[in-house]
Amino acid sequence: MSEPLVEERRGPLALLRLDRPPENRLSRELLDAIASGLHRFEADPSTSVIAITGTGEWFCAGAQMDAQGPAATEQLLAFGEAWLRVRDTIADLGKPVVASVNGTAFAGGLALTALADLAFAVPRATFGLPELQYGIFPLLVLAAVVDALPKKIAFDLIYRGRVLSAEEARKYDLVNEVADQTGIDEQLDALAARLSASNAVALRIGRRAYFAMDGLDGHRRMAHAGSLAANLLRTEFAAERYRERIKSARKSSD
Repeated sequence: MSEPLVEERRGPLALLRLDRPPENRLSRELLDAIASGLHRFEADPSTSVIAITGTGEWFCAGAQMDAQGPAATEQLLAFGEAWLRVRDTIADLGKPVVASVNGTAFAGGLALTALADLAFAVPRATFGLPELQYGIFPLLVLAAVVDALPKKIAFDLIYRGRVLSAEEARKYDLVNEVADQTGIDEQLDALAARLSASNAVALRIGRRAYFAMDGLDGHRRMAHAGSLAANLLRTEFAAERYRERIKSARKSSD
């Protein structure tokens, strides 16, 4: 039996490819594999960007749970915990996570798109939350989507089964750009090359700070940011760039 997640490398770009055709549905095992893959590539100093994508026509159709009988509750809780590990892993990483949406992204596929720092989608990609028509409410997905979509759009997807096109998803800032797969690959390679030349310490501290400041009031955000900024300037890379900037500013004023 093939592995549900394929890991690929393209220079400083690492790809985690969901490989459960035809719809790349999420199982607890696949969620655990995603979390492990993210940790593995974060520990690799040659990786600057991690992209999540899918095999075939689908990015991801959501969950596949065969929870039945007396153990159903425990199985559902275990699935939820696996989702939480993926969410926490993405938030704790020191490297960018990008969704490369190669096709339909429903339910958990939409959630993975929302959790990513950036998202690129092919023109035929669609986004939806069809769970209610199957008798369930997308609670786990909603936890990821609540900050990513306007309230009325989110409930339209849930209540009326609305499906967003790739361009509509871009309009609502769920994805950054819409391009064919070749264009997306070029965007990913360019981003990985750009960030591989940046200060890895600054990137790690800054990305983690973004998630750490979520929910804090303005004063606490500034205090947290100030303490991190002071420490960041002590790194050799940042100190040298800062000195170069000061020299350049002085020359311009002369």
